[in-house]
Amino acid sequence: MEVGDLFSFDKMIAPAIVKPLYWILLILIVLSGVWGIVTGFFWFANDYDFWQGMSVMFGSIIWIALAVPLLRIAAELTLVQFEVREKLKNAEAAPQQLS
Repeated sequence: MEVGDLFSFDKMIAPAIVKPLYWILLILIVLSGVWGIVTGFFWFANDYDFWQGMSVMFGSIIWIALAVPLLRIAAELTLVQFEVREKLKNAEAAPQQLS
């Protein structure tokens, strides 16, 4: 990708951004889930409310289990939109002959 690509709309830069953004968000989701599990563990291990600690741990596990696949689906849907655009652009550039 060149500097000129940033100022023209001939080449899309979003597909190049989606994959690194996916990995950054995936790491943040997992870290926040692990943080919640550790926090919940310390809540019920250090004389805080047992059920509150368990609910934080359980909620963090559910957060990871739901957020990771939803993030993947969102990233794939975004990339599919750009692939469709490229295929339409290629089909428009080389129209087929009807015989």
